Amino acid sequence: MHTSFKTIEPFCRNFDVSVVIPFYKKMREFSRVFPKNRKYFERNGIEVVLVLDTPEESQELQHFILQYPFVNWRIVMNDKPHEWRNPAKPLNVGIRFATKLL
Repeated sequence: MHTSFKTIEPFCRNFDVSVVIPFYKKMREFSRVFPKNRKYFERNGIEVVLVLDTPEESQELQHFILQYPFVNWRIVMNDKPHEWRNPAKPLNVGIRFATKLL
């Protein structure tokens, strides 16, 4: 008796996703952790949306991401400095700017 199974592989290969990361004073941690996880983001169909909630780290971040040209980066920046706030607002902004959402 021969049993055949359907595979979901074509679905996974064509899956597009946006990863939205709120970014408020995280450069030190991001530069330490991202290199360890970059292989998960250096794939077709994945977009990384970084939502900078302050302009303070924008130049350092832009210089850092140049090291990873195979990641589909998108940077959104709030240019008005402020104190820490709940990351829900930057997450919502990132979702609005994401291109891979259906």
